[in-house]
Amino acid sequence: MNIKKRTSKEWKGIIEDWKQNSLSQKEYCKKMNLNLYTFRDWKRKISPSSSKRRTSKEWKGIIEDWTNSSLTPKEYCKRHGLKVLSFNPWKRKLYPFATKREDIKEKWDAIVKDWEGSGLNIRVYCKKKGLELPIFIYWKNKYSSLSDREHFPKEKWEFFIVDWKSSGLNREEYCMQNGLILSIFCEWEKRIDLSSYEERLLPTQKKWEEIIRDWEHSSLTPKEYCKEMNLNWYTFNSWKRKISPSSSRKRRTLKKWEEIIRDWEHSSLNPKEYCKEMNLNWYTFNNWKRKISPSSSKGRTSKEWEAIIEDWKHSTLSLTEYCRTMGLNFPTFSSWKIKYYPSSAEERHILAQKKWENIIEGWKNSGLSSKEYCRQMDLKVSTFYNWKIKIYPTKNEERLLPTKKKWKGIIEDWQRSDLNQNEYCRRKGFKPSTFANWKRKLYPSSTYFSDKRPDLKKKWKAIVEDWSASGLSKNEYCNKKKIKYPTFNCWIRKFYPFATEREDLKEKWKDIIEDWKQSGLSREEYCQKKEITFSSFRRWTRKIYPASQRKLDIKKKWEAIIEDWKRSGLSQNEYCREKEITHSAFSRWKGALCPSSAKKHTLEEWEAIIEDWKQSSLSREEYCQKKEISFSSFRHWIPKIYPASQRKLDIKKTWEAIIEDWKQSGLSQNEYCREKEITHSAFCRWKKRLLLLRT
Repeated sequence: MNIKKRTSKEWKGIIEDWKQNSLSQKEYCKKMNLNLYTFRDWKRKISPSSSKRRTSKEWKGIIEDWTNSSLTPKEYCKRHGLKVLSFNPWKRKLYPFATKREDIKEKWDAIVKDWEGSGLNIRVYCKKKGLELPIFIYWKNKYSSLSDREHFPKEKWEFFIVDWKSSGLNREEYCMQNGLILSIFCEWEKRIDLSSYEERLLPTQKKWEEIIRDWEHSSLTPKEYCKEMNLNWYTFNSWKRKISPSSSRKRRTLKKWEEIIRDWEHSSLNPKEYCKEMNLNWYTFNNWKRKISPSSSKGRTSKEWEAIIEDWKHSTLSLTEYCRTMGLNFPTFSSWKIKYYPSSAEERHILAQKKWENIIEGWKNSGLSSKEYCRQMDLKVSTFYNWKIKIYPTKNEERLLPTKKKWKGIIEDWQRSDLNQNEYCRRKGFKPSTFANWKRKLYPSSTYFSDKRPDLKKKWKAIVEDWSASGLSKNEYCNKKKIKYPTFNCWIRKFYPFATEREDLKEKWKDIIEDWKQSGLSREEYCQKKEITFSSFRRWTRKIYPASQRKLDIKKKWEAIIEDWKRSGLSQNEYCREKEITHSAFSRWKGALCPSSAKKHTLEEWEAIIEDWKQSSLSREEYCQKKEISFSSFRHWIPKIYPASQRKLDIKKTWEAIIEDWKQSGLSQNEYCREKEITHSAFCRWKKRLLLLRT
């Protein structure tokens, strides 16, 4: 669907109509089915004075109107389309005491009196009436006198004080929980004599005493008893605490636990299974088991543990492996081992060492490799290697002796040569990492720049002197001589720290940059012509010819071009074609240097321009070039004055006329398109579209 866009004239009429009405922007937009954001944008464009803020006089009138009304600030702002955040500060400025209105006070007095009449709690009343609890408490404490606050009868206050004493709360917490005032609560506490209250409570107390005795004789839990007798569990618990605080938990006596443990000892179950069967807590059962019969842990005796540990000694397994195979607990096993055999670890180690000595001797006699022997004997390769190193440490050193001698000879040969480490390793086919490791091991104090190699210093001194004599940069010299740039730079900093700041290079690059300025070439073209690296050229231009200077030179150049165009009687396009300058750059610099020359058309002028463009058969770009109008502003004004829906209708009418003309002419489609200079694809597309619309 095509959405019709309103013109500026239509929006003018809409905004004038809104001014005459007394509605807010939101209400007017809802009424007229307008978008609020587009309405605001056009209001700012057409009448910017209408978006001014209200004055203090206007706010005075608004707040006086609100004081006369019986509404709250939020309700008033919603009704009149005002913001609460802007309304409240003006209310405080103009009428600081406007909040303390008599009508609000009367309203809250009536609410508090209604609550006093009802026998409800504060929270229940607020939920019922849909009031906020903190606001209700504020108004209750502020505007009700002491006589009004004493709304509860004496019996209720007696109940509050007894309930507070039974609860473990202090006065403040209890008052906060029940919505009571602390000062009044303290006064009633002094006034009331609880002896009379206790006399009145005697019948109920006797009743609850009988209930709790009945529960004690039963074997049920409090919850089960309450379900059976249809009692409230919370009231039952509160009376249970008051009457018999010791009976809050039905605990078993010592005799009962002794009977339970004897029964378990005769049974063939373990503690967990027995507790599940008898509905007992496993932790309490264990505690009582330790207290009553510590030897009845159904565990092994000391003799049994001695036999187990001796069996483990003769086995070749480790502690963990033995415990897994025998199904033993590892911590208990280790504790018994330490108790009865504290020196068993050393004996165990000696036995293991003897065992592994026999294994390694067997491996020596066999002609197998270590891995093949381990596979054959089902041994771990890692443990085999560890024991081999422990038992025969000298063998490992003997194995390394030939390699040490070999690497000593290699490093001495490298010191005699003039090559660096990498070059030597490449030539001899060594790994650079292994070479460096052996060099550190055998010669830890020797470094690349040590006094053992003075020939390198002499060599690099000669290289740096040769570079300083040549007029080349560091990169160019390294590329020419095939030297690594980082090493070259390192040696320069060592011997010639100020060698980089050479005056001859500066003078040379100054001449190059001046030559580039006189030539009309770009930096890239100049570097290609003179065979100079672009990165070094750019770096030297920044040093010698800074950006501020370059900008000034470009500005002077364009000032001269625009003055020359003004003297010539040519248009912008003709001048740009003649001088081979891009039209966009020319118009940009003309706007920057001559801002007064850029015309600012009014709305009526733009309407006339767009009507003229409609009548002409030119495209938007061609028309702008012909009339010397900025294309961006032209494109900006077209959708406002000549919307897309209207443009589509005009295009449709033109194509309808073209197709009717083709029908009257006896030509084919291709011949007609060639004659009228129309693209064949567009002609076919519009023909199909119009046929579909008709059907």
